[in-house]
Amino acid sequence: MDTWWQTETGAIMIAPCRAPYAEAGVGDPAPAGVMADVVDLFGKPVAANQEGFLIVRRPWPSMARTLWRDPERYRQQYWERIDACT
Repeated sequence: MDTWWQTETGAIMIAPCRAPYAEAGVGDPAPAGVMADVVDLFGKPVAANQEGFLIVRRPWPSMARTLWRDPERYRQQYWERIDACT
């Protein structure tokens, strides 16, 4: 099963709900509570089959709260690079 997650997410963020019928490399919509999207550098959603940045628009319960001894880097890396709050 293909899944997407990172250490910082603390949990699987995107996984196929239709396994074992899911196609490799194709993600299903995010599970309840995870607001995932693919956007351009301005935070605007891109059309289907277009390249962009996979983002999670809002915090979720298991997310990282900071980076070890570097809260400024955490803020810049995860919350300022793309304006996802639109």
